[in-house]
Amino acid sequence: MRLPVPVGNIPVAIASGRSGVWVANEGDDTQINPVTGRKVRTVPVGGLPDGIAVTSAAVWVADGQDGTVTRIDPATGQPFGPVPVGSAAAARSNA
Repeated sequence: MRLPVPVGNIPVAIASGRSGVWVANEGDDTQINPVTGRKVRTVPVGGLPDGIAVTSAAVWVADGQDGTVTRIDPATGQPFGPVPVGSAAAARSNA
């Protein structure tokens, strides 16, 4: 039986890739190892993320409230940004 994995406050989006499962929460993102079901790390991002996309090289988090996108290195958890993109930031993955 699998138990719930605790993530941050107000989870709003989820995406997965080679680096694991990522959950966008209010104020941060949570990386989860899908094999163990355990939280790997929490990464601070914009105040109210509302979208997330995962590629092999990066995790992209959109924050529509402050109009930014933050890039996260999935290997280290290091955030880069935020980068201003306008008031309607959103994440979409076609992977």
